[in-house]
Amino acid sequence: MSNVAVLATGTWVAQGITALSSLVLPRLYSPEDFGILAICMSVVPILAIVSSLQYQQAIVLPRQDKEASALLGMVFRFAAAGFAITLVLSLLVRLAGPQHVGLKQIPWVTLPVIAAITLFSVLGDAFNYWNIRTESFVLI
Repeated sequence: MSNVAVLATGTWVAQGITALSSLVLPRLYSPEDFGILAICMSVVPILAIVSSLQYQQAIVLPRQDKEASALLGMVFRFAAAGFAITLVLSLLVRLAGPQHVGLKQIPWVTLPVIAAITLFSVLGDAFNYWNIRTESFVLI
């Protein structure tokens, strides 16, 4: 029962931080900035699925830790490859000119940041599944 309490408390704290930040962030950023953020955050989950092929979900399945750690390593390699491909594509978009590919409102520096956020998203998910496997719920 304590594992459930730890996860519930963590979720409650995260929701509280989100609620408090929603009071401050609109004073710092314009609606256009939030629009760019929304576009980026809608692309990241799709890129994360494509770059990892959702292999991180399989980390909890093997009976032996050796197989699970091999899956974790494979997810790291997929994430690195997805990062590299996304970074190269973003640089190609930069060279072609964002206005030519329908991205005239998005600053060019945002595209490499999307690649980095995708990488960290996949790695974060992989570590979460590893922590679920090892029952390290406090780390989650």
